[in-house]
Amino acid sequence: MLETLKKRYRFRMIAPVYPAFNIYSNIASCTTALGPVYVATNVNKMARWDAEVIDENNLRQHGPRSKDCGADHEFLQQQRPADVVGFYGGLTSTIPCLYKVAQFYKDKGVVTIAGGQHFVEDHIMDALSHGIDYIVIGEGEETIQELLEAIEGKREILGVKGIAFLRNGEFIRMHEREPLLDFDKLPLPDFSLVRYARLKVYPVERIRGCGMECEFCTVKGKPRAACPERLLEQIRLLVETRAARHFFIIDDLFGQHRTETVQLCYELRNYQKRIGTRLDFTA
Repeated sequence: MLETLKKRYRFRMIAPVYPAFNIYSNIASCTTALGPVYVATNVNKMARWDAEVIDENNLRQHGPRSKDCGADHEFLQQQRPADVVGFYGGLTSTIPCLYKVAQFYKDKGVVTIAGGQHFVEDHIMDALSHGIDYIVIGEGEETIQELLEAIEGKREILGVKGIAFLRNGEFIRMHEREPLLDFDKLPLPDFSLVRYARLKVYPVERIRGCGMECEFCTVKGKPRAACPERLLEQIRLLVETRAARHFFIIDDLFGQHRTETVQLCYELRNYQKRIGTRLDFTA
């Protein structure tokens, strides 16, 4: 439970550093993961909460680095103490680093939360044994808001769907949360929350899920799509407020809904003609 006398709380979302050079290393220095930005954006909309994202793979020249090439979390905690820290477990290779940083915060009495594609099956219990207080299972935008309200003492923790945790040594896994269907109720991701990073390529999305059911992949389920206008609005906002020119559409299968995909491409072409600027897209 958090200190109730505080006027405001700080939530820090961390994308852990890659353990070695890999296929993402070059692009990582000029982009960031979209999931942590979505989660932080939703936290930042809550009363009494401020949120920030620290991407350890993109700290720019003056970012606080540690000797291990990740962020200097001792410095971060001295300058801007976090009350709750979230961890992005999107890549299994980053999990040892994630656990190390999580234990650092837990030893300081900070509440730790983790989520991402890595945390399925036995990996959930493993995380709860390595410095993580709560695991968010599945999509996190709604779950994180309810979980933080429970940590504040505003709701009962056993009423929060889509989480797992230990209570007096007993493993508790709540019912799964239903997948999001109405994406318009989510705020657009706020990239100004990503501190220190140098962003040149902006991740955007329209479709979540994938119907291919590949055995090796944890992205499953019927594809759920936002309307093309929502993706176009994300792009417009980034062009107008951050002078963005390069975008990475992170959908697992960009053309899953062919008619809407073609409509989106036409709208993007017309938008570029209207603003007189070429935009680059990778999918």
